[in-house]
Amino acid sequence: MLEIRDLRVVIAGKPVLDGLSLFVAEREVVGLIGAPGCGKSTLLKSVFGLVPVAAGEIRYGGRDVANRCAREQILSGIVLVAQGGQVFRGLPVEENLYLAGYTLDPKHTAERIEVIYDFFPRLKERRAQAAGLLSGGERQMLALGMGLIPEPSLLLLDEPSTGLSPLLTERILAEVKALTKKLGCTVVVVEQNVKNALLVSDRVVVLQRGRIGYEHTVDAGTDSKPLLEAYAFS
Repeated sequence: MLEIRDLRVVIAGKPVLDGLSLFVAEREVVGLIGAPGCGKSTLLKSVFGLVPVAAGEIRYGGRDVANRCAREQILSGIVLVAQGGQVFRGLPVEENLYLAGYTLDPKHTAERIEVIYDFFPRLKERRAQAAGLLSGGERQMLALGMGLIPEPSLLLLDEPSTGLSPLLTERILAEVKALTKKLGCTVVVVEQNVKNALLVSDRVVVLQRGRIGYEHTVDAGTDSKPLLEAYAFS
């Protein structure tokens, strides 16, 4: 589904990603972890078209998508849900969802909103409420719902648990995994917390100095100690 080869991204003259290669299978959930500043969010933004790629390849569904604008990426099925539950706080919940479907026919958007309400009944209860009055968990649900409106086949999530309590984090991540599996999405998710990454992912990847330093397949019988060691030295 997603093939990244020898990716190089330079910001303010400094290489943030330097020869990174990553392959993500269809319907796989891959977690990205690593020290602050190692390039996790930059990787998502480069795939989505918000950060220019200096060298290397990004191929999605067999097509070269490097350095395309965000609108083109959305139309091709790639969606980024940014860090911190970013929504239009002055607008009602339902208007936020309609705005997320700006690339769709309005009738189709309305149908998609009903699907999101089925996933998140709390949003339906608050459909007329300003998004800025929602709790942190509800805003995260809304941000995720907005990301799912265009029916992405590749969903990029940047730290969906930011600002949430441990209990709510576990709930949100469990919902993310269940929803994406049900909808058939391929997911790349950035997480700071190793436990959270293991909870939501099929495979966890450690970024080290702008490259992939270690990969761990999540399985009940797999020892996670090498992953923790790799993360400690990332």
